[in-house]
Amino acid sequence: MTTEVIKREQNEGESSALQHLLNFIDGDGYDVLLTKSIKVLFTLIVLFCVPFFLYLIVTVIN
Repeated sequence: MTTEVIKREQNEGESSALQHLLNFIDGDGYDVLLTKSIKVLFTLIVLFCVPFFLYLIVTVIN
């Protein structure tokens, strides 16, 4: 293969990867990712911050 053909194949691969990324962002994939991220962050807040806040309240009261 010549270097032109190899470069063209690499550019097509990069174009395909870029197109796949743009389809992900433009489609439902990005919304699903954001929804899962929000659920994980909310769970972390409930599991770690709320008990610590309650501990602080109990410590201050006593």
